[in-house]
Amino acid sequence: MGSMLQDIIGLVTRKKKVTPRKDDIITIARYNNARERMESNPNIQVESITLDSLKTFVAPKGVTGSFTIDGQTMTLENGIITSIK
Repeated sequence: MGSMLQDIIGLVTRKKKVTPRKDDIITIARYNNARERMESNPNIQVESITLDSLKTFVAPKGVTGSFTIDGQTMTLENGIITSIK
C-alpha cells in the first residue's frame, strides 16, 4: 500500500493530468467499523472500482441539473454528464 500511495503523491506533485475513461480503476478504502476512525493505526478494507461504477453511484439515472465547483460547471442530463465548462 505504501508504494501505491507514493506513486499517487508523485503524480499529484508532478501535476500529471489524464483524461479519465470509464474502464479506469481507482482504489477506495473503508474503515472496518466506525470506531476505527479514532484509532491511531486503523484497520481499513481496500478495494478497487471502475469509474463507470462510481459514475452510477454518484449520478444515478434520472438525475438532471448542474453544479459548480471551483468555477467549473458540470451539467447532467438523465444521469449522464453532458458538459463541463
